[in-house]
Amino acid sequence: MSPKIFMILENRFGIIYNRTATYDLSSIRQLKSQNKVCLKKAKIDGVKIIKIIADIGKSGSTMKNPGLREVIKLIENKKIQSLYVFSSDRLSRNTMNYHRIREIANNHKVRIVYPKSDRTIDNLVNVF
Repeated sequence: MSPKIFMILENRFGIIYNRTATYDLSSIRQLKSQNKVCLKKAKIDGVKIIKIIADIGKSGSTMKNPGLREVIKLIENKKIQSLYVFSSDRLSRNTMNYHRIREIANNHKVRIVYPKSDRTIDNLVNVF
């Protein structure tokens, strides 16, 4: 068995972003569970999570959600190097918006990590 290599990202800061379309107890429980998975992955990566941002009861088809706008602002102001989102559909349900968010992150050298699928934005291109 070969040894596993872990990439430690020193002095790297990140945030967690999650979104739910509904506002109910089940959604709140889901968010807590998803945040736990994201926090675990960030710890493995050596990334310090400085904030958890959520849009609760918000549609995934717009970029006008307050939490998502805050995420984009943090990216553009170069406050973070990593964005953890449980799965890509939590980031956006609109293909054009999804690619726009990816473009913003890429332009500011922010990697997007999807712990559910254990993929990052960098290697998603090779999947399709």
